[in-house]
Amino acid sequence: MTFQVCLNLLGLCFLCVIVSMSSRISEEIQKGHLLTTTIRLVHLISFGTWFGMQFWVTFIAGYKMYFTLTRHTFGNLQSQLFPVYFTVGSCLSTVALVTYYLMHPVEVWTGDEKLQVSGLAVSMLATLINKFYLEPRTTAMMLKRYAYEKEHGYGDDIGPIKDEAFKMDETYLKMTHEFCMVHGFTSMANILAYTGSFLHVWLLAKSQVLVI
Repeated sequence: MTFQVCLNLLGLCFLCVIVSMSSRISEEIQKGHLLTTTIRLVHLISFGTWFGMQFWVTFIAGYKMYFTLTRHTFGNLQSQLFPVYFTVGSCLSTVALVTYYLMHPVEVWTGDEKLQVSGLAVSMLATLINKFYLEPRTTAMMLKRYAYEKEHGYGDDIGPIKDEAFKMDETYLKMTHEFCMVHGFTSMANILAYTGSFLHVWLLAKSQVLVI
């Protein structure tokens, strides 16, 4: 019920904003600027949403959940969240890149605009690599490792396994090495995607004129 009320309030607020901006929208249509404004709006929403998602998932959510949930609960939750995260991220970064290109045709690119396109392209490509190649392999290795842990009675504690003898088990050590290697590549690709996004937002802020 509470969720439905929130949706209704959100819809009402959105309607109020549209009504209050109706005269401005009409003016944009008359001047022939509506398409340009819409493309800019789509770019800002898609990129802003993606940049916020990256910051939250990379620096806050994962760390907090790892030290709050039990080991296997955390991993199983991540195995459900990350495919969605990379799918949505792939779509948003692609939309951001396409809309930026529409606003800045290649013929008029300056040095900064080339860097902005490069940042968006890196963010998109790194996310696509994670979605289609790295993340599925990371999740598969993690679940295989968790199954072995569960067989030996581990996984219900918060944080890393503290039994040093078990961690030195030959089979488990091999699984851990394989998982850490592919997980490292996944993390590097995610950080690379965030770096590309940060480059874009930095240059975007540099190019904006804010009237106070």
